[in-house]
Amino acid sequence: MTGKKILLPVLFCVLALSSCGQKKEEKALSSEIDSSTDETVLTMEAETASETEEETPATGSNLQTESAEEKTDASDRPCKVVRHDQVGTAMVTALGKTISVPTSFSGLEKEDFEFEGADVVLQPGESGSCRVKYKGSYSHIKLNVKNTTSDGMLVRDCTIHGIEVVSLERDPDLTLYGIPMGATWTDVLSTYGQPFSQTEPGENHVYSVTYQFGTDINSEKVIFIYFKDGNVIDATYDDFSLITK
Repeated sequence: MTGKKILLPVLFCVLALSSCGQKKEEKALSSEIDSSTDETVLTMEAETASETEEETPATGSNLQTESAEEKTDASDRPCKVVRHDQVGTAMVTALGKTISVPTSFSGLEKEDFEFEGADVVLQPGESGSCRVKYKGSYSHIKLNVKNTTSDGMLVRDCTIHGIEVVSLERDPDLTLYGIPMGATWTDVLSTYGQPFSQTEPGENHVYSVTYQFGTDINSEKVIFIYFKDGNVIDATYDDFSLITK
């Protein structure tokens, strides 16, 4: 597969390294990842494990903690990558619900999503994030936002330009662009082709790849995928064009 081959109708090879580096600076999580990816992932792993120990059985919404039967079913199902051909449509699936980018907090609230950190104030030009409840936890889905106005604004009133999903355990119910948490690098590669760049595995066997959308090498719509021991543990979609107009 050559660098010129289009991986999707809108998915092309990844950014040039200079362009990719500049965009990753705006990614909320990426400010810590270049030299400390392993530490970041392990911190999130510990946080997720702690919340799992504290979870209680669900009494209503399917966004609450799964029952033992549901967990067994999820663990038995394959984490198969499904080719996704529509930019910004069903970007993330979470227990049957979808979150696309661009989106709004009001729209997500109508879909019964719950947030943590939505009432934090961001100053003009400041970037931030807000976590979304999933399976009783706020450790798996995060919205990346930026205040593009000249006044201080609540996170919930800022522009959502990206979304991130994380899970150190395989979870076929949590996907980004058709890629479930726990999918293998081989499956991602066979579905979407070679990325432009790939980092070497770090001390904790974590590495990343990057794809971008469109045929422009300077496209501002990108996907970052992080792997540990060959399996997806983190995936982010960002559309920086939403905050650079």
